[in-house]
Amino acid sequence: MNKCTTVLAIFVATLCCAATPHVSGAQEDKATVPRDKNGEKIWDLTSYLKGTRFEIRDKLNLEVDRLEAKRPGLAIRAAEWRTDLKKEERQAVARVRATEEYKDVVKAIVVDEQKLDIAPPRDRFEISTRLRENRRALKTLEEQAADSDQKVRELREQVSANDLNVQRIEDAYQKASKWRQELIDLTKNTLSLGWPLERGAQGLLLEITPVQIVHGDAVFIEYRADEEVSSVDKGEGIAIVQSKVHKVQILISGIDVKGMREGKPLRFERNVEIVGHDDNEDLGLVYFARVKHSDADDLIQTMAAPRPLKK
Repeated sequence: MNKCTTVLAIFVATLCCAATPHVSGAQEDKATVPRDKNGEKIWDLTSYLKGTRFEIRDKLNLEVDRLEAKRPGLAIRAAEWRTDLKKEERQAVARVRATEEYKDVVKAIVVDEQKLDIAPPRDRFEISTRLRENRRALKTLEEQAADSDQKVRELREQVSANDLNVQRIEDAYQKASKWRQELIDLTKNTLSLGWPLERGAQGLLLEITPVQIVHGDAVFIEYRADEEVSSVDKGEGIAIVQSKVHKVQILISGIDVKGMREGKPLRFERNVEIVGHDDNEDLGLVYFARVKHSDADDLIQTMAAPRPLKK
């Protein structure tokens, strides 16, 4: 029997023989957990994030959804105004092209283009210079016609103002999205499995590194358990925490090992319960845990669920 099989056998014996797990500070008695009429846990994460998982999700998404709802309208309006602007600019150019001044310059260009084909080399420079000046004059006339048109100026101002508004909304949207993700990450960290790993302790395993798959539903992992050393309250339920990291080995059961690769870290984000430990002669201290679905699993899944695309 190899070392891992021996530890696995000890783990099975631990699961079969363990008494009712001791309830640590990381756990809650379901009878004392506040719940709504549908049995949903009522969370109190921060002064802002309170309520059931669905209410917390809606609060997280509120500002993002509000800003996102504005984006299509701004884009449609911008497209309409740009279409109108191009139309008015074309009409302004068409009007100046109908003037005698514009037509005289065009005639001069046509004459010089014909002369250029047959002119001797000594005259071509002068003709080419005149052509460039007249072509530049046509462009100036067209630009001035558009710039001086009242309707064109109004539409340009509307397009410019809308572009600024689009950028303002986009900046606010990105900020709100970042804030939302930071609160999700903060909640995950708050609910993660921390030190000490006493029997009965529960928490989310966020990132794990499979060391060895030893059974169809059991795997050895390396895990970094944080022990809070100090905490500075920043208000709104947010604190800056300094932690000491304990690198430990955990044998987890009830886990889907499909797709796992030994030595490759992965996001796990499932709640587990510590059911015991063994100070193995060969492997050292090994903790035993089992996947145990909890309110925390439901909360994280609901908070982090992909938001539906707005039509």
